[in-house]
Amino acid sequence: MDAPRRNLVVEFYIINRRKDAYTNETLTDFLQQNNSDTQSVISPNIELKMSREVGRIESASADTEFNRSKGELNVSHKERSATISIDKIEPRAILRVLVVVADLPELRASPQADQYVTRVDKNAVPLVFDQYLDACYTRP
Repeated sequence: MDAPRRNLVVEFYIINRRKDAYTNETLTDFLQQNNSDTQSVISPNIELKMSREVGRIESASADTEFNRSKGELNVSHKERSATISIDKIEPRAILRVLVVVADLPELRASPQADQYVTRVDKNAVPLVFDQYLDACYTRP
């Protein structure tokens, strides 16, 4: 949580566990080849959507310094969603996107406490990302 305690900065990581570099085109080809439903078109874009009505996405951006020499991302956002497109990712690279969720209620240890919550578990993050988390353990 940031200083006003109403914004949450979410760090979202994209990990290439393979020894090959990928572009958006090669990722699309890879996903299509490994898709059991040959009729559907698969996109390598990552769509993060708000999971609750509270809050809004204030900004979403690639962490340019963190990602330097590891890859390139194209990140856009609307009030209720963010889209991440991988332009390029190097072998075994980790890329980071920073998403700022604003207008959240204050998070305190208890309603009367002066202590604010400074670390949040994934259940408190108002974005839907379980399908991407699950894919880390099930995709080839």
